[in-house]
Amino acid sequence: MTFYPGSPSIMSYLSDKDDKLSFYELHKNEFQLLRKYLSKKINSKTFNTNGFEFLLQKINSKVKTLVLIDPSYEIKDDFEKVVKTLKILDEEYENVTAMIWYPVLNIENNDFFIENIRKLGSNRITRIELPLKKYNEEIGMKGSGVILFNGSNFLINNMKDCVKELFQIFKDENCNIKPKIQRI
Repeated sequence: MTFYPGSPSIMSYLSDKDDKLSFYELHKNEFQLLRKYLSKKINSKTFNTNGFEFLLQKINSKVKTLVLIDPSYEIKDDFEKVVKTLKILDEEYENVTAMIWYPVLNIENNDFFIENIRKLGSNRITRIELPLKKYNEEIGMKGSGVILFNGSNFLINNMKDCVKELFQIFKDENCNIKPKIQRI
């Protein structure tokens, strides 16, 4: 593969001309590449700022909206920002569906992150986690997760099927941890 499409490319591909897409990229070089890549997409806007700032836009609460949050987690408080964003979404946005990607780096921090989300007390949050390596290995990313906010049963069921297939394709042969899909 000579080009890594990334989530903006995937979302752009899956959208139709009536969808309005807003993409946020914090890093200047990546922003320039993103803006160039999406320049011919008339339904796309790009912003050179932190993606968590999408909440500063006036989201029409009557229009169904999908938000994909895919931070780098290079900034230490990104995990906290995810929890704060979920709290705001739960309190203020009825028609927003959000998918938030997160890395599984170590089990202790991952459990702390998930517990902080649980404490929000929302019944609209689903955890989808795909382990790729044994969690007791010392270095590297052990897997990936998605927090799905306000996802329909149809979407959750499709995600279950997708995660099972991805697990079989990508798991390390020594990985004995099963994917997690649960309301939290």
